Amino acid sequence: MKIFNLNFKNLVGATLVASTLFLGTVSMTSCGKVEGCTDPAASNYDADATDDDGSCTYCGCTDNTANNYDATATCDNGSCTYDREAFIGSYATNETCTSGTYSYSMTIAAGSQNTVTIILTNLGNFSNNVLNATVSGTNLTIASQTLTIQGTAVTFVGQGTLNGNTLTINYSATYNGTTDTCTATGIKQ
Repeated sequence: MKIFNLNFKNLVGATLVASTLFLGTVSMTSCGKVEGCTDPAASNYDADATDDDGSCTYCGCTDNTANNYDATATCDNGSCTYDREAFIGSYATNETCTSGTYSYSMTIAAGSQNTVTIILTNLGNFSNNVLNATVSGTNLTIASQTLTIQGTAVTFVGQGTLNGNTLTINYSATYNGTTDTCTATGIKQ
């Protein structure tokens, strides 16, 4: 609704008489259109708008690699979630290897490279080693990588699966010509 204020003091002719009768100022309304976003589902909905001007925005997750990607979203609202979030945390781990049985704590944190990278700290209880891995759904992949642990080069490679709060990782650690094959089962704390 638009409001017009007319000051009859500035008008001439017949309106001069009206100016005297109404003592100066009269307000009138117009039934014109109010442009804006008329879709109540939009982030910028304007309840006063009567004419949609095409300005509606729909906020949601705009990252197509996220679990909750919204193809209709026109602005990102920071709500994106990723597969790796289910992996992040501390795990009480029991492990069976060709070299023996071990118990230890392992942590998993988000990697900084992208949304599918995680960092495993202390897998195998090797002096707080840090390994990079990638996730897809409930699966984890440790690509071959070599770390120096207590002066010895150790090459890790493996894969795992997250089922609820239980993470099972099958991996091998090769050092000094020996390969230790292990199954680590971690319970998220």
